[in-house]
Amino acid sequence: MPLTGRQKAHLRALAHPLSPVVLVGDAGLSDAVVAKIAVELERHELIKVKIAEGADAMREAAEPVALSTGAEVVQTIGKTLVLYKAHPKDPQIQLPSAEPAATRKAARKAPAKRAPTKRSPAPRSKPRR
Repeated sequence: MPLTGRQKAHLRALAHPLSPVVLVGDAGLSDAVVAKIAVELERHELIKVKIAEGADAMREAAEPVALSTGAEVVQTIGKTLVLYKAHPKDPQIQLPSAEPAATRKAARKAPAKRAPTKRSPAPRSKPRR
């Protein structure tokens, strides 16, 4: 299931302090590198991959890596790729709900309205003119 914008924003916030765990060199993506990415996704769920070649090579590599590992591309920024794949047995990262905002708002209870109270006017210190 594709990630919603809200879920991607949550994952981007979690990924911000992370360091890249896989570095792709000038040789590019090989089967060994893709296998290493799959192992790290299994271990961490959310990882950063740094590609040395450049931003264009990273954008071209993002979708094939995601398809071959079963991960979701959370973000591509510069030469860095952020990938997410929930652990199949014991997921550690709890994603926000994927419900539309209108559904979430309708589910919330409206605050109870108070009955108006009758107050006497405040005494005046000066007479009206």
